[in-house]
Amino acid sequence: MKTKTLLATLAGLSLSASGLLISQPWKTREPGRVTMVDSMNNPVLINLGDGYGNRLSEHALKTLEEEHGVPRDVALRYDTRFAFENDIANLHSNSIAPEKANQYSSRFNVEDFLTIRNSNVDWLTPFEVNAFDKRYEAEEIRNFARAGIKADVANAYDSRFDVGGYGGVIIDLHNMRATPKVANAYLEKFNPQDVIRLVVEGITPETALQYQRGFDGDDVIKLRKAEISADEANKYTDLNERFGARIDGDDVIKLRKAGISADEANKYTDLNERFGARIDGGDIIKFGEEGISFGDVETQAKKSFLERAVEE
Repeated sequence: MKTKTLLATLAGLSLSASGLLISQPWKTREPGRVTMVDSMNNPVLINLGDGYGNRLSEHALKTLEEEHGVPRDVALRYDTRFAFENDIANLHSNSIAPEKANQYSSRFNVEDFLTIRNSNVDWLTPFEVNAFDKRYEAEEIRNFARAGIKADVANAYDSRFDVGGYGGVIIDLHNMRATPKVANAYLEKFNPQDVIRLVVEGITPETALQYQRGFDGDDVIKLRKAEISADEANKYTDLNERFGARIDGDDVIKLRKAGISADEANKYTDLNERFGARIDGGDIIKFGEEGISFGDVETQAKKSFLERAVEE
């Protein structure tokens, strides 16, 4: 930094690396006062004086013109929220004219302008930038623009897709041609990560949503690859309540591979009720894998029940 800013000069503050104040981002700004942050991100209240309540001082205007090449009439055309020399100097040096800078919403600062401009997208006008939901930061808007995503499209995606930062999930969905309407439909049962995986596998919301809520995205993908329909898979989920344990996609595939239908698996619940057995879904899979028939299990459950009865 070649010269002291007027702000620092008036405040009598050090411009050393450890004490340098920066004008962005500011926390509060009001006529004659501003809360800024130092290099350690600590808030510092600065009183600019009554003469700075409305606009730049004569000294500031002179500094801008002589040291930064900003003509007086140009500096004065910038909105009053750009109250500091370095704000206006940055805008001017980066060819952001007052007429353009003033059009941006007040939620954006000078650094945001530069970030957004770096998208190098012609259609990203201040009007388009302002149209993006407030939930999106400048970096996200820049990335959306580079991906060809306009405000109306980005805003239509459910806010639950705002994960991971920088708009990455929405950009991925857009690149995979998953419109907001399609992507949002999955959220009835699935989380954003599941949605991405389902889209990648080409499983539509209509198909995925047929599977009961107990199955997550990975379960649905595995079941589809195993050619197990939602109607068939959903029959096994009744076991979740009966056994008090989650039957997932892998379990259903194993049960099927062991030749155990949902109806047959449900027979084991009768053993629990009749003989006080404690058979769960994992046990049923193990019985099938080891070739233990229902009849054998029933005989053993009955024997154990009678032995307990005698002991009592």
